[in-house]
Amino acid sequence: MTLPVVAIVGRPNVGKSALFNCLARRRIAIVDPTAGVTRDRVMAPISWVDTTFDLTDTGGIGVVDCDDLSEEIENQIRIGMEQAHVLVFVVDVRAGITPLDHRVADRLRTLNKPIILVANKCDVPEIDQQAVELYGLGLGDPLCFSAMHGRNRDVLLDAIQKMVPVSPAPVEPVLKIAVVGRRNTGKSTFINSLAGQDRVIVSEVAGTTRDSIDVRFEKDGMALLAIDTAGVRKRRSVKENIDFYSLTRAQRSIRRADVVLLFMEPRLRISRVDKQLAEYVLELSKPAIFVINKWDLVKGRMTMEQMGDYVRKVFPSLTHVPIAFITAITGKTCQCWWISRAASTSRRRTESEPPSSTGSFRKLWKQRRHPCARGRIREFISPHRQAPIRQPWFYFVMARVFLTRLTSAIWKNTSASIWALVTCL
Repeated sequence: MTLPVVAIVGRPNVGKSALFNCLARRRIAIVDPTAGVTRDRVMAPISWVDTTFDLTDTGGIGVVDCDDLSEEIENQIRIGMEQAHVLVFVVDVRAGITPLDHRVADRLRTLNKPIILVANKCDVPEIDQQAVELYGLGLGDPLCFSAMHGRNRDVLLDAIQKMVPVSPAPVEPVLKIAVVGRRNTGKSTFINSLAGQDRVIVSEVAGTTRDSIDVRFEKDGMALLAIDTAGVRKRRSVKENIDFYSLTRAQRSIRRADVVLLFMEPRLRISRVDKQLAEYVLELSKPAIFVINKWDLVKGRMTMEQMGDYVRKVFPSLTHVPIAFITAITGKTCQCWWISRAASTSRRRTESEPPSSTGSFRKLWKQRRHPCARGRIREFISPHRQAPIRQPWFYFVMARVFLTRLTSAIWKNTSASIWALVTCL
């Protein structure tokens, strides 16, 4: 079901992303004093009273991008305003009205949509009197707001709720898929292929995507959520705040995903960044799929078997991870088998092991860690019990405390991604 859309618009550096995070009560959009940080449309569902709507953060109107992406950013702003049922026009009350604010107001009037004028950065009531100047925009009474402190948050949400149609909360996604990888591996192109539209900006410029973008779509009657993340760089190359924020949001996307798609390019050697991402996915015990994108560029010079052997050699502890070969720019195989593969990979986390597997597991335990003995008494491991959680944990109970050096130990079988917690009586 499509939710009503509320778009936050305005010139650069007026606090749009901070207002977005304030209403969502989560640090979703990157907030930085640098103008033009937001490029793509960042969306999040907001529930208030009896309705739910999609809140959209857009880039600054009139921004001059340092990577010559101003036209692409403007296109995303235009799409956001066209899809919106309500427009939240943000103005910096401390800076006053600028000529660009007037141009934005004139542009919004031509859309014939409800507009809420927000005077941001009214951190204390004493500043509210400066909002009188905003009447010059001809858009009605300004609403004094502080995105930093959340002042008048309820007032703004009440005003939005009165203008949007009543809509129930959306269905929770059956599967959350995080798309991660280093820069320029085609992640955003893949997301656009899934969405069937220009949902995120695609460019040859490395580091085009900054925020983590949630894209909801349906496939075979299933509600799915794909998360586009910023390209990861080497840690020593992360010098600016924006790069650091992008890295932390990419890691957070991996943590909240059900399945992780690790994108790689076949023309380049697997780098330290790819290994670090794989280690992080392995550390979190997340189901993953290696995605070799841009396969059309090397087709005929390399076989899938050769590339698969190379990946297996570099990641010997991830031999259980499937490998997919796609061409995102043409959409080939993007919406075919990999969705069912991702769903089945996620389901395997909750599958129950049969009781007959206890014997083989105990045998494997003895092979990896020889139980110690005292006199004629040897260590005993009881049949296991699987925990009712998404991560595959198995519980074992040992017969005697004094027979083991540690009263609590954790054992990990990396080849099968199984975790077992062993406690002692």
